[in-house]
Amino acid sequence: MKHFRKRLLPLLLVLAMLLPQTMPAASATQYLRLLPDDPDYSEMNLAIQSSYLADNPISNQVDTGGCSDLATAYFARWDGPIPESSQPYRYYSHLPVHESPAVHIREAIEVTGKNTAENPYAYVEALKQAVLEYGAADFSFSTPKSNMYYNTAPDGSYNLYIPPDYTEYSGGHAVELIGWDDNYPRTYFSEQPPIDGAFLLKNSWGDSWGNGGFFYMSYASSTNSSSITIFKPCEGSDPSNTIYQYDPYGPTIFSTEAIGNLAHLRYAANLFPQKGETLTQDETLHSFSLYTNSDGVQYTAYIVPDVQNETEMNRRILLENCTVVRGEIERAGYHVIDLQTPVALHAGKRFGIAIHLSDNAYACELPMFDYCEYARAKKGESFFSLGLLAHDLTNVLMNANWCIKAFTSRDAQIHASGESAQYEGAAKAAREYASDRIYNADQMQAMGFEIDPEFLEYTRSADKTDALRPSPIVYADSS
Repeated sequence: MKHFRKRLLPLLLVLAMLLPQTMPAASATQYLRLLPDDPDYSEMNLAIQSSYLADNPISNQVDTGGCSDLATAYFARWDGPIPESSQPYRYYSHLPVHESPAVHIREAIEVTGKNTAENPYAYVEALKQAVLEYGAADFSFSTPKSNMYYNTAPDGSYNLYIPPDYTEYSGGHAVELIGWDDNYPRTYFSEQPPIDGAFLLKNSWGDSWGNGGFFYMSYASSTNSSSITIFKPCEGSDPSNTIYQYDPYGPTIFSTEAIGNLAHLRYAANLFPQKGETLTQDETLHSFSLYTNSDGVQYTAYIVPDVQNETEMNRRILLENCTVVRGEIERAGYHVIDLQTPVALHAGKRFGIAIHLSDNAYACELPMFDYCEYARAKKGESFFSLGLLAHDLTNVLMNANWCIKAFTSRDAQIHASGESAQYEGAAKAAREYASDRIYNADQMQAMGFEIDPEFLEYTRSADKTDALRPSPIVYADSS
């Protein structure tokens, strides 16, 4: 999963992807038609909670940039979408309104095209097929400083082609990919690309920009995104009214990108509620969610009810004395997996969800500078196994949690489990953790520290002594 810095995430477009859509018969120009009874969701709420500085109450400006990954996290943690009437659009930032979402998002699919020397535009076909199959998609590109590459074509359409030797960019932007025209003439652009054909895109700056708010971008434009994100809402009613989670920001790293002894796991698991708590009433587990980092990932999920700790959970997983669910996920991204038979959960106990993935890429949330630096984890929440034993994830990665959620039904709705799991707003996190900022390796080197490549995370100590606190290392099972 890649993060793109964008000046302003076009949230109207992201929300438009959640609306009912129909696809007309194929033609030279493909397009999507929104139904007349589309609901109206709050762009402002999504903008505030999906910006890069969403967890910083001092600098929480909508125009600080965002990305589809943060939008996915916003939907996945059930913060939205909410009705437009609950938080109408204003340019300047406000504190977010928190209420139950109008709809639950089931998937955020990432489609990435892989170009080859023989076919340098292979990604074009992958993106076109995804739009045909799923509908409108989030599409990002780098924006040129010069306006000379924007052009009005002879047919009145507006277009953009950025040649490969251009290097002066002002930042990035996201728009909505709604279609394409394989026969759009290359001669229509201010500088001629090597091939005909262009994507049809919808901007978020109103109908006075471009051609009624739309424009074409050449397939050959050098700054085109080679991946898109498609958001899919729940179809029909969702029986779940309770969410358990420890990852309000979503993935910032995958286990294959972490230190070596997280590369081949038997499983990654979360125990709910957090350590020291148990369920206060009987509940029913209907589904769980996870992230995948590639296409065609096979998964095995172990649903372990009525346990107290990781040792008991691990023993039952080894014996398969639990509900075991297997399947394959076609696309990379965020996915909610329904259980064919819901699992009963009992008051006074905890429950675990453990996942094994065929590509060994397990999504993990941990603090990232200028993205989610206030993310925190506690012991007793996330675990992993390399063989016969279960280990606490925070022993390897400080303030890290697996991105595994659970969705249940109960008599009284709750939004999440415990302080570390519930997204309660930026102010509380900032007050509690403002003295313990996270720095990446490049920033630490710039401050004069020697960086041990064996360690992934570094922090500046609260007493201002600049002492490093490396993440401890957990050794592999002797088995």
